[in-house]
Amino acid sequence: MFILRNRTPHQIAGYTGLWRSAHYTDGARPFSFTFINSFTFRDPEAIPAGSDRIVTPVPGLGYRQLPDQAVLASLQAKVLARFGTQKDVTASLDAVILDDGTLLGPDTRNAGPHVQGKVDAYRDIADQLLNAIQDRAGVEALAGILVQNATYVAPLKQLRTADEAAYNRSYWGTRKSRSLQYSMVLAKEGLGALSRLCQTTADRELPTIHR
Repeated sequence: MFILRNRTPHQIAGYTGLWRSAHYTDGARPFSFTFINSFTFRDPEAIPAGSDRIVTPVPGLGYRQLPDQAVLASLQAKVLARFGTQKDVTASLDAVILDDGTLLGPDTRNAGPHVQGKVDAYRDIADQLLNAIQDRAGVEALAGILVQNATYVAPLKQLRTADEAAYNRSYWGTRKSRSLQYSMVLAKEGLGALSRLCQTTADRELPTIHR
């Protein structure tokens, strides 16, 4: 593990820690863990300017609010299974994303395009639903839109770079998961609650990821 010290004037909204073994015995591979506070870019889990965060290969261990103990134990077991027999394991900081969208570091694990895909999906589905609501779409029509999004299969196409592939996976995966979440809101709380949630998303400042 290592300590990530934020000495920038911005909050850190995301980062990737990368762990490598010089030997890779027992089939072990490089392991990375990416924390991404991609929805708000500013909340208690972001790293404020002037503060520190413990970064470990166990997701959530350095958070202010620890995960459930059973979840944490499971995550720890997976990390031990991967690295328990390894030698010369090195840890490094692969990428940092600031709350203004600035991407720092080599980003070999494509955190930048991954976050951009999530941000674009959040915006697009919120805008789609708000436009439908403004056109007086009812609950049934909105439910149909959400089902289409949740079951949509992205077209297969030749992606030129790893960044494009990371963006594509993130964008369509987020549209699906977001649609399922919105479907539950619509079913349990109604059209008004869905409209407010979409408007909150549309009003949030979600920056474009850039170097």
